[in-house]
Amino acid sequence: MDDIDLENKAVRILGKGHSRKERFRVCPSQRQNLWFTGEGGDFEGALFVTFHRSDKIRGTTLSSTSLYRMVRVGKKPNQTVRPHGLRHTSISEAVAKAQAAGMDVTKVLHFSRHKDLKTLQVYIDQVENAQGKIAALVAG
Repeated sequence: MDDIDLENKAVRILGKGHSRKERFRVCPSQRQNLWFTGEGGDFEGALFVTFHRSDKIRGTTLSSTSLYRMVRVGKKPNQTVRPHGLRHTSISEAVAKAQAAGMDVTKVLHFSRHKDLKTLQVYIDQVENAQGKIAALVAG
């Protein structure tokens, strides 16, 4: 709970490599998805907790297995879904939305928490389908 800044509507999350925490503002549409424990602003314990029927398990910190189960609830048959895949999807969507809004895609670099633009280039290429378009020109 020390990583939640309610006054500034921000959270600190552990970055890639688990070396340090980074601060991120939480937009209004994301705030409704955060599950806070406690009543009347008295927050205690984990931010994400289980809602299990067993009193022994209910209210404990979500395990990695629980997270995988939550992600897989919305999957289609014969579809492989992993939590890290959600990260890739959100970055690809951020690139597409930034391009559609006329924004410089390098702004997505901070959102994605990648340090190098070369890494982000993979997502840009995927969204633009540059290789497919070039292949069609060569074949054409």
